[in-house]
Amino acid sequence: MNTNKIIKKMYNHLDKPKGQMSLFDEDNMIISLRNSSFKTTKDKNKDREFYAVWWLTVHVPDGYGDENTPREVWKTWSNLTYKLCSYLSCSGGYNPEIIQSSVRVSLSRNFSDLKEFEKEWNLFVPLIKEKADGYKYISIFENSLSASGVYSIRVYSDHYDIMKTTYGRPDLIKSFTEVSELAQFISDNIWYGDEEDECY
Repeated sequence: MNTNKIIKKMYNHLDKPKGQMSLFDEDNMIISLRNSSFKTTKDKNKDREFYAVWWLTVHVPDGYGDENTPREVWKTWSNLTYKLCSYLSCSGGYNPEIIQSSVRVSLSRNFSDLKEFEKEWNLFVPLIKEKADGYKYISIFENSLSASGVYSIRVYSDHYDIMKTTYGRPDLIKSFTEVSELAQFISDNIWYGDEEDECY
């Protein structure tokens, strides 16, 4: 993904960019994107691409960097979550180790649109920074709301591990080499929805 190209497209789409920013000055464009309002286009795929890049590249979580995002701008992007994302999204929290917004996945028990899931997966995952341990971290939002432990995915270059952390101790639940199998397992065992059954 060419994030520089996407950032330029986002900048050109702003309602009212603040200041006279040079088209070729990426730092100024990013500052402008952090501080300006944004309206969606008529292309959901483009807007979802903008959403992922804004949260994971443009936005700096509060407390880090010289340019923090105004609350009203942050809220605008946060409100786009349910409009643009079906399975993966930025939760509004952040990972202090990589100074980046957190990404989470949520699948219902009747999940069936693997093509759409893979589209979102391939959009978000490349933008996530690796932790010092050499993997990318994605939280799993599930039905018990972490009542018995925190579920997550560790994304490595050649496989994916589903973990459950209880009292600070991470345990491996299962490993996968295919995104489709990973998604199906989450849907079958660590889903989010109205069902009262307990998860995995």
